[in-house]
Amino acid sequence: AIFLLSPDMEFPGSGVEKLSTINYKDMFFQYKKMLIMKWDTRRIKNIMASTNNHVFGAAKLSTLDPAGGEDFQRRSIE
Repeated sequence: AIFLLSPDMEFPGSGVEKLSTINYKDMFFQYKKMLIMKWDTRRIKNIMASTNNHVFGAAKLSTLDPAGGEDFQRRSIE
């Protein structure tokens, strides 16, 4: 939620935005650490399921069907 409510318009390479002085880089690594440490808890599993559904839920099975596309596995590398 902090990312949505922040007045910042970009994320600089340093990870600290000038306007809000929020250290996004540190926040990301703390969040990642928490996810890894609590990966098997029901709450984290629910968060990840919700995130995966939001990010990948729009994918259609037909777009994943190799019959409709090119088979890159059989292409020889030159």
